[in-house]
Amino acid sequence: MRVLDLSGHYQRRIQIDTCSHCCLVWFDETESVRLAGPGIAEFVREIHGAMQAGGDHDHAISLARMQSCPVCQSALKTVSNRTRFGRTRQMECPQGHGYYQTYILYLAEKGYVRPLAWADIRSLLGAGKKLFCADCGYPLPDRPIGECPACKSAVEVIDPTRLAMAIDRHEAPPLPAATALDQHKCHACGGAVDQSREIYCSHCHAPVLRHDTADAATAAANASELAQSAARAQRKRQEAAASAANALASHRAMNTYIEGQRGQWRKNL
Repeated sequence: MRVLDLSGHYQRRIQIDTCSHCCLVWFDETESVRLAGPGIAEFVREIHGAMQAGGDHDHAISLARMQSCPVCQSALKTVSNRTRFGRTRQMECPQGHGYYQTYILYLAEKGYVRPLAWADIRSLLGAGKKLFCADCGYPLPDRPIGECPACKSAVEVIDPTRLAMAIDRHEAPPLPAATALDQHKCHACGGAVDQSREIYCSHCHAPVLRHDTADAATAAANASELAQSAARAQRKRQEAAASAANALASHRAMNTYIEGQRGQWRKNL
């Protein structure tokens, strides 16, 4: 295996162990989730290059053949996961040192494959090729099936459209920044984000964080000024209401006094 240096979150670099000949990768602990969007694109590009160079991938190693952890030599256990894109598997160290995963299963985890369809089968048969499981190499029947009879992996093929989008997404020319937006750089990938409207980066989907203390101080000062203005307006309304209540009470008292004087004058008559 060789070390592949990839982009991670928070401007960090993540080093993973991979073998392009075996189409296999070893992720230490949380390396997979610490890969940022550009890092995932870099790795997918590496996978794409390995598969293009390997042809039918007869040299690929089945995941089931990886039996021991490269760190502690413990026996690995098979772990099946279900993501929003479908099922995937990995050979995991029981001590938490990491796990093995094949290229095709990693692509399935990220949603860059799709179920095998009749059109794929006809295309392969028309080219004189046989169907094999991309994970263990077991020969498959010439019809769509959900899983490999031998290793129970989902039978899927690479979706070239999704794969091309993943490879080219971070190489496309940047869109011109709109001057009317509050433009800042994403802390994870460096892409432009609008902190006044976005809570997730549109490029790598990392949370948009605010580190601009000057803007925060200005916002706090504006909030304080607005609060003081509201308090002054409230006091004026209260004073006006109190003045109106006093005037009404005085008017009623005067009317009562006048009525009393009129009654006294009538009695004197």
